[in-house]
Amino acid sequence: MRRSWLIIVTVFLLFAQSPDVSVADQKISPEVRQAAGQLAVAMGTADLMRQTLDLIGNQIVAAINNQSSAANGRTAVDEIIMPELSKGSDEMTALIGDVYASHFSLEELNKLRAFYETPLGRKTAREMPMIIAEADRVGDAWGEKTILEIFKERAEDLRAPGVALPR
Repeated sequence: MRRSWLIIVTVFLLFAQSPDVSVADQKISPEVRQAAGQLAVAMGTADLMRQTLDLIGNQIVAAINNQSSAANGRTAVDEIIMPELSKGSDEMTALIGDVYASHFSLEELNKLRAFYETPLGRKTAREMPMIIAEADRVGDAWGEKTILEIFKERAEDLRAPGVALPR
């Protein structure tokens, strides 16, 4: 149980897969780093982090409560974990800025920042955590439905190479 809790914490701290090359290993000019940092702020990265953590907060509570019947996950999350994570929002914003700096030119970063400073850009940033969560649920349902259809319709073809299908 302790391992599953650690996995959940690690996943929500990382928010994404690690790139093959560390952003820290890349050469980012000060101008690009500054523009990327401004983009991360314009995108509301700290707010996005809080929204994302709020969306998965109940999962963290459940994971803690599953460790022990004596555990109070809600108290741990609300009074300890979330406040501590919130302290790191500036660092997370800078790290995300560096990720953007590694993918976009100075001109592109400035154009993106200009977009995120518009009302539509601010709405996009605000809605993105919920959109991603909904898309994840829709994708999971579609994937499960589709794979079951494939198993049913192509059972013989799948058994030929030795695939064991569920009954």
